[in-house]
Amino acid sequence: MNKIDISHRIEHYFNKLGWTKKKFAEAIDEYPQNLNKVFEGKLDPLNYIESLVELGCDINWLLTGEEKIIVKEKQIDYFGYSEDETGKKLTEHFLTYTTKLEDKVKLLEARIVELETKLINKNNEKAEVKK
Repeated sequence: MNKIDISHRIEHYFNKLGWTKKKFAEAIDEYPQNLNKVFEGKLDPLNYIESLVELGCDINWLLTGEEKIIVKEKQIDYFGYSEDETGKKLTEHFLTYTTKLEDKVKLLEARIVELETKLINKNNEKAEVKK
């Protein structure tokens, strides 16, 4: 098992996914500079096996170059999230967004009540002046 070969397979894998080195680094929660060190033989590529398997990479292919490159196609979105993770992230963002909107609506409703009260008071003042 040659670690340089494994490094090349890692690079081949993220290229096959159509990812940049930066996007791949984000998906495995690593700095791009550390990936460069892996490709230069300065860091052990075996440190990333678990992350690669989670992304659907075949461990046998990764270690030996045999078999198929991808065990199970995972749908990964632009941000590096799997389909399940994307759903969770979208739900989180939606809830945050709707909470902010609800807060803004409450502020606007309070402002409307304030303005209506001012208008009623002015109308009452005008009515009293006319008397």
